[in-house]
Amino acid sequence: MSEATTQLTVHPESVQESSNKVLVLNTLEDNDRVGETKRFLLRNGHVDICEELRSSSDDLPLEGADVASLPYSVYSNTLWDGSLLLASFLRSQPWRVCGQRVLEIGAGLGLPSIVAASLGGHVVATEQSPLDLLQREVRRNREVVDAARGSIDVQELDWAQHPEAIMQRLGSFDVVLGCDILAGVKPGTEHFRQILGIVHSVGAAWATCLLTWVPRCGVEIKSLMAAVETSLPSWKVIFVDGSLLEAAYRTDGAEILLLTRSGNLLSLNDLD
Repeated sequence: MSEATTQLTVHPESVQESSNKVLVLNTLEDNDRVGETKRFLLRNGHVDICEELRSSSDDLPLEGADVASLPYSVYSNTLWDGSLLLASFLRSQPWRVCGQRVLEIGAGLGLPSIVAASLGGHVVATEQSPLDLLQREVRRNREVVDAARGSIDVQELDWAQHPEAIMQRLGSFDVVLGCDILAGVKPGTEHFRQILGIVHSVGAAWATCLLTWVPRCGVEIKSLMAAVETSLPSWKVIFVDGSLLEAAYRTDGAEILLLTRSGNLLSLNDLD
């Protein structure tokens, strides 16, 4: 780990004992372990996340289970690698979200949303129904959010809804976040366009958007970039410099994409 990365890492305790085991997330390998509360450390506190890997009704493992019978989405019950990568990036650059209005698309268990709120952001965390797990994790971490004078609200969001209707319901945002929602979720690239359409609609004049890309199911990054070019012609997209990402949370091919929107310049008369 580089010297810069070391400065960003809070020195954790080893696995702690409480009513439940608490596992401090120092690496992606830690995230592979289940059965404990997973703790993501901040400079002035921590965020705790608990995965839900089995159905509460029949206790079937997700692999081979009837998805329709599960009381939650198979995509929203897990702490994905991309969410750790983005959460660590926000932890290192809190100015990106502090005091900003933030939307997370496909928040899952809500780690980046809760981290953003714990850094002073005003966050709307969205997921497709049901919202039980996301609401549970937000409640679990209310104290650290309140201490930072941030805020977080949970809302349902169907990506297929017309983007303008989403903007009218949720409003506009300074920052849009998305983790592990770009590859392997649905076949083809139509869901890229759905997500990008939402970003374009809700993004304020000088909005930024941070999306993690984790290769999955053979979907190539060039398919996403082609969708960006046609869906967001007024936006610029770059890869975040890898030296700014904590090595402990990177995996092969993982990237954070930074999309920036060039807004309309204010007239000097508007400043009066």
